[in-house]
Amino acid sequence: MPSQSTNRGLRDSGAPMLDIDRGNAGPFCLVFVLVLIVSSCANSPTCGDSCTTETAPGTSTQAPIQSQPESPQQPTPEERSATTAEAHKHLQHAVSVADESTVEAAHRWRESIRAQAIDPEQPLPDPVRRALADIEFDPPPESLTRDTHYWVSNEDHHYLFRPTIDGHGGIYLGVGTDQNYLMGAWAKSPILLLMDFDEQIRNVHHLYGIIFQHVDSPQEFIDQWAQSGVDEIHSWLAKAYDEPRLGELENTLDIARQTIHWRLRTTANAYQEREIPTFLTDQDQYDFVRDLWKHDRVFPIRGDLTADTTMVDIAETLRDLDLNLGLMYPSNAEQYFDFTPNYRRNIAIQPFDDTSLVLRTRSIRKLGYPEDGDYHYNIHDAQNFADWMKRSRIKNSARLLLIYNEQSETDGLSFINHEPEHTDPPPEVADITEDHAP
Repeated sequence: MPSQSTNRGLRDSGAPMLDIDRGNAGPFCLVFVLVLIVSSCANSPTCGDSCTTETAPGTSTQAPIQSQPESPQQPTPEERSATTAEAHKHLQHAVSVADESTVEAAHRWRESIRAQAIDPEQPLPDPVRRALADIEFDPPPESLTRDTHYWVSNEDHHYLFRPTIDGHGGIYLGVGTDQNYLMGAWAKSPILLLMDFDEQIRNVHHLYGIIFQHVDSPQEFIDQWAQSGVDEIHSWLAKAYDEPRLGELENTLDIARQTIHWRLRTTANAYQEREIPTFLTDQDQYDFVRDLWKHDRVFPIRGDLTADTTMVDIAETLRDLDLNLGLMYPSNAEQYFDFTPNYRRNIAIQPFDDTSLVLRTRSIRKLGYPEDGDYHYNIHDAQNFADWMKRSRIKNSARLLLIYNEQSETDGLSFINHEPEHTDPPPEVADITEDHAP
């Protein structure tokens, strides 16, 4: 049965786990009847006790002479005790049967919800949608990296990840903008959690969403970001949002539109030259991403990889929903911080399974770049990375990559599967804050 912490999404869902199936009503009726039996036995008068009544003065206590029916023989105290014990035995059995039936019904319901959640062709079940939509955001940062809004990705070789993640099917958590749709479509991820600590990037994803839901083809999607499509986008926004949110999105559109249009055009052309299909050139991939938006399966989130709230809430929410995190893409964010206690915790608590992967990039030339590239691309077994965060005091991703990566036959791509070196004392890993304690 869902834990109480799940109730952000489950408690208001009308879930049958709180209702008794009509087909399971029998045990509960039996319980009610047995309670009455037990109560009756426990309250019956003692055998042989005489009942006396107070009479009015001057009246006789002599019973009138008439034929009386013979009273039924009352059970002895021993017989009553045995009957009560038997009734309690049946009551206990009925309750256990009812409890098992209820638990089984709840289990079947949760399995059904989970099956729907990981099927991208279906609308996301409402309990799951509510829970993910309620993920708590970290506070806005005091400053931005290089004081810059990264409206588009500055990494151009994500295709290096494609052979590994193609058709992966895992829930996707990624930092940044357009590159997440490339990889989410290749992986056929059923849910996209698109996270960035810059609120403007969250706005960009909502702009993507409004266009996806109104445009039918990849080329139309790209063209919509041109100057000629601006008025139509504004009209769609006005129908979907109220102030002040409407004004925020319109402002982001006016600032970022031209850069986004350029990025989408150049990415589409580059991947066409490589003969690699993407959501910007392939109708099936475009339809896949578009349907994720239509089925409420995309969640733009303001969150910080190194903070106390959002990453913890993502982990707890997915665990409560019995869902695993399949792909995590921190982009090149790790080059701006060491493995802090907060970051270690935020990785260690994620519900990875044995197919989960971390996809990272890092600008260290010694690692090797793809042709015309500025980043190295690395694929790391996610459970292995979580173990590194819990057991090794290795300082940052640069050292991890330089010492433990395994170069592939492809320029600019490496893997990490090396078991972590256990250090003594172990690294400091942050506690879960009181607001997120179990």
